[in-house]
Amino acid sequence: MHPLVEGDEYQQIERYHQAGLVIQIPWRGVTWKQHFMSVAQITGMEQQARNWLESFDHRAGQVREALRHTLGPHAAVAILNVRSSRSLIYAYGYMGADLLYDILQLQRPQAVASMYAQGLEHPEFSISELSSFDADHYFVSIENNQAAKQRAVTMMRSPEWLALTAGKQQYVYPVDMTKWYGYGPAALDAQLHDVIHYLLPNYPKKQRII
Repeated sequence: MHPLVEGDEYQQIERYHQAGLVIQIPWRGVTWKQHFMSVAQITGMEQQARNWLESFDHRAGQVREALRHTLGPHAAVAILNVRSSRSLIYAYGYMGADLLYDILQLQRPQAVASMYAQGLEHPEFSISELSSFDADHYFVSIENNQAAKQRAVTMMRSPEWLALTAGKQQYVYPVDMTKWYGYGPAALDAQLHDVIHYLLPNYPKKQRII
């Protein structure tokens, strides 16, 4: 048995092995670029992958500079995800955190920066805790079901939400959870498009890379 896989998951992988070639790619501790290049190497598309990364890095660099001039160095940006039974705030990794915080170098709210330092990726929060995550801008993704939508409405009508800086200034941006959950090339390209749309409305509109 594989040392990192147990039980039903191991049996499922064994069935895949029987069906054909299975290649396992490390997940934890590997950046999205490393994942991307690993797949490119396996599929023999390394040059295409390098070309895409070069184009994306150039585009992201331009957007990063534009954001620095538009938002200033101290504007805090938060990422919230509302689901049917819980709400999460992202410090790193998924839900656009790679793009906003690492690639575009936007600022986390202070409490979120503390979470990042502690290795907390996406802790849950309650409405009563919203004041701890005050930010100048919020990107909010909502799970596509009625329970999550109702929880989001309840949150955004609460006094705690209305007292937030972004809530008072209406700098709250709804984004598609299916696009913002991932961190592959297509997801990052879609996320970058949303950032430009919401934070840089006068930025030259260019075709997406993908």
